[in-house]
Amino acid sequence: MPGERNYRYFLLFLWYHSVLCFYAAYLHCQILAHMSWDVYRLHEAYYLDSTGQHVRVSRWQAFQYLLIRHNVVVAVGIFCLVIAIALLAFWGYHMWLIRCGTTTNETFKWSDLKYELERSARRAGGSVSGTRVPPNIYNRGFLRNLTDVVYPKSSRP
Repeated sequence: MPGERNYRYFLLFLWYHSVLCFYAAYLHCQILAHMSWDVYRLHEAYYLDSTGQHVRVSRWQAFQYLLIRHNVVVAVGIFCLVIAIALLAFWGYHMWLIRCGTTTNETFKWSDLKYELERSARRAGGSVSGTRVPPNIYNRGFLRNLTDVVYPKSSRP
């Protein structure tokens, strides 16, 4: 099967790109921290309030200043963080599928089967809790399932 050999690379792609996007978000935070601390020296900044007193600029005000001055850097950093979280969640979903020993399509079919069994038990007037979904014969446990993904049977000697 062609897809069987590609799944490990797809999982690696998701993991690598989520780490890369987290790293990019971290770098954007470091750039903004450098701009705040060394370039604009916002930790020393103050303003005069209505009574003429010196008031230190808060972190929120410093962030707002950076957002106005460097909106592209802030936007790209936030975008990288959001994409990293989405990629990591998608990778986690696929790891859950591996743990269950199913594909995305099979997961929907198992859920449909469970629904139909419960519906037929309700029609017959029986107990829904006694309805059992047959075991998945392809689920061999997380480690064996993961081994089959990383080292598929079709590529073994």
